[in-house]
Amino acid sequence: MTLAAIAGASLSALIFHIQAPLKLANYNDIWFQADINRVINDLVNPGLGHVRANVHPFFALLGAPAVMAIGASLRLTPLQAAACLMNILAALWGALLFLLLRRSGCRTASAGLYTAIGLLSSANLLYCGIVETYVAGSISVLLALLAAASVSHKRWSAGAFIAVGALAFGITITNWFGAAGATLLSWPRRKAITIVFSGMAAGIGLAVLQGILLPDNRMFWHLGAERSFLRQIDVQSVALALYTALVNSIMLAKVGTAAPGEMTAQTFLPSSVIGAIGALAWVALLTIGIAALLRMPSQRALRLSAGFILAFNLALHSVYGSETVLYSLHFVPALIVIAALSEHTRLSRISRALALTVLVCQVAANLPELARAIEMAARLSVAQG
Repeated sequence: MTLAAIAGASLSALIFHIQAPLKLANYNDIWFQADINRVINDLVNPGLGHVRANVHPFFALLGAPAVMAIGASLRLTPLQAAACLMNILAALWGALLFLLLRRSGCRTASAGLYTAIGLLSSANLLYCGIVETYVAGSISVLLALLAAASVSHKRWSAGAFIAVGALAFGITITNWFGAAGATLLSWPRRKAITIVFSGMAAGIGLAVLQGILLPDNRMFWHLGAERSFLRQIDVQSVALALYTALVNSIMLAKVGTAAPGEMTAQTFLPSSVIGAIGALAWVALLTIGIAALLRMPSQRALRLSAGFILAFNLALHSVYGSETVLYSLHFVPALIVIAALSEHTRLSRISRALALTVLVCQVAANLPELARAIEMAARLSVAQG
């Protein structure tokens, strides 16, 4: 876990260091539709309006005090403190992913291999080094899966499940459905329903508290504006969204522009020949993992929870959001867990070879494409003044 945490923090710090000259505080939507400027304002200027608190009900309530404490203790500027918070969350993300894989039954070496795939995934590379909500949201998903994985060992209490549900609701509302699904699959029905609604009640209470403490806070029931993020449904757009979710979230596709001043990875085109090889290896590995998910007799709560979280997000983002990779950190933990289930099959040696292939291709293809994306973002930022 320590090694995974160090790797996550180092990768996040390195990426932010590379991106720092781009003055990412001025970005909104350029970097794959990430709202960097808005999230920075939420964290370092809590007195300003929180227009997206309707879908992130108490993210600012948790994040702003943390940024203030980091800045005061380390004598950092507000932006540096916000970046430092993201580095801490990235370290926690890597450690939790490793722990989850160990809880799922993976040996130490295999857990390290799949953790590395998660750290070098497109989702993590694009969003762990910037100030955004997605790493925190992904941590809430990891905690929900960890809770499900711990059911057979009876290590997590009902109170822990309630806290996970509240946290998932408060950081990103849609993640609450994943936490609720994990709870319903992990406890007897009556107890599960009580836990689910207790978690929601705690989340609502904290959201109301943020609304009282912070001005111009848009409450979570104001979701009418989200209709503008719904896309027109047709076979091609749905197929592209699903492909992006299942493949491009792990192997970074060829980066382009979707509109003037907006970058996109929503494409069927791989970044390179090596990227295409990595994508094929990942699809083969994921296929073995899905077969294991459907056939394994053990780890029922974890398997079904991972399957539910992935299926829910695939259904949601086949119609919501034009840049699917933007939301990919919310379901990449489930993807990694499902792929790692292949370790428990007769094809474990083949799956390990496929996982190593994916990792090598990520290093050889994802990192160069990330560097190209950073250069593109710099040009677009200059062009927009």
